[in-house]
Amino acid sequence: MHGNEDKEITRHLSFSATSRPGASVGAVLRYSTASPYEVTATFTSPADGSVVTWSFARELLFDGLFVATGCGDVSVRPAPQDADVIHLELRSDHGHAVLSTPVSDVAEFLAETHRVVAPGDESLWFNFDQELHRLVETG
Repeated sequence: MHGNEDKEITRHLSFSATSRPGASVGAVLRYSTASPYEVTATFTSPADGSVVTWSFARELLFDGLFVATGCGDVSVRPAPQDADVIHLELRSDHGHAVLSTPVSDVAEFLAETHRVVAPGDESLWFNFDQELHRLVETG
């Protein structure tokens, strides 16, 4: 385990709402070695400035660069008509959105995360005892 060497990678992206041509949504993708299996995406609504954060597996985002993946609240897939675009589909009780962004932006972000924690090495950064203690403490 790598202990207290927490590193964070952040990338600002712009997503287009596929249901509203021309509408864009700002987002920040974050990766932290403190949660090596996870990526968070924080979206800011251009209409009212409200913020929504989603967390999902880094591997899901990577696999979605090449094939459709995910069957729950988050799915990722290449755009069917444009190999340079990726779709991120988000579902919740409050709504559904399909957002698109250039594959190159997501691929660059993921490459940066892979330089810090190689795929398959996440367990070297994950402190199971610490996470268990945090879960027990917060109930």
